[in-house]
Amino acid sequence: MTTSPQRPLRFGIYYDGGWFTQLWRHMAGHSPWKAGLNFGGVHDLMRWHLHRQYNHPLASVVLAETHYVLGRLPEKADAQTDDSGWVGTPWGSSPMWDRILKEEGIVRHDTAMTATSKAGKSHAQIGTDVKLALVTHITATSAKLDIVVLIAPYAHFVPLVWHLHQAGIQVVVPSIYERYSTDTGHRVELITEPALIQAADHTPTWTDLITAGLQNDYRLTYPFVAKAGGGPNIGTARPELGFRYGTVNRWDSGSHFGFITENDGTRWFVKVGEVKGGFPLRKGQPVQFRGEPYPAPGRDYPRVRICWAYDVDA
Repeated sequence: MTTSPQRPLRFGIYYDGGWFTQLWRHMAGHSPWKAGLNFGGVHDLMRWHLHRQYNHPLASVVLAETHYVLGRLPEKADAQTDDSGWVGTPWGSSPMWDRILKEEGIVRHDTAMTATSKAGKSHAQIGTDVKLALVTHITATSAKLDIVVLIAPYAHFVPLVWHLHQAGIQVVVPSIYERYSTDTGHRVELITEPALIQAADHTPTWTDLITAGLQNDYRLTYPFVAKAGGGPNIGTARPELGFRYGTVNRWDSGSHFGFITENDGTRWFVKVGEVKGGFPLRKGQPVQFRGEPYPAPGRDYPRVRICWAYDVDA
């Protein structure tokens, strides 16, 4: 794809909710990182990847659409809660999962499942996949996206890729190939099917995406909901000249304080008085800072002593 530096590169992310739940559990329990993915982190990993893949200014890589399609039991579809025994959200709380989707600005789409669908792929599950394909095609074409990121594994999404290509939209499919046994001996396969990989324009692996997001030059949202441990390239780069780099993950404008997630996942407390220029921070803003890495007695988090905030414009 050839893009103009003056024109935004608009992309959308479309989730197969059941698949993403399996991926989340794998990352939290069986991946080298042992931490669940953060939606904002996934979005910024893709934004960073597209910036580098297409050599487009980061500030002009725009996430324009986010949609999440999930099958739910009929009495719970299009409600504010779902049957956590079936869906089994990563935090074990379906209302919390839905709240997070809302906070991240992700549009939720439900399809009614039947009880028989618990045992395996059924017509109800296929109906969910059809809805994901329809939602993706309709919203991507109406929003005139340049790129669709499809977080799904199945070969029957290949026709969707063809239709998007006909509309002039490229398709990126993050891929994975993992086979392992759980502690209970249950065999798990997380595999992006080869036909979908072949149909897509680009298929970066989740390992490559996450590894890029754990480098010191990456200054967007941390990929995980908690500090990762032991994964590739974690802790291999030392902060330059004593600086640390991270992203604002919370800011209380009334009390003028917030929290920064360092690139290695460590959470820091910061007050507006420590920000150079005294300007308030905002969620998702990249920062450079210094501070003592250990919490003071009676405190839960290390404290930032001086912080420089900036906007990503490269």
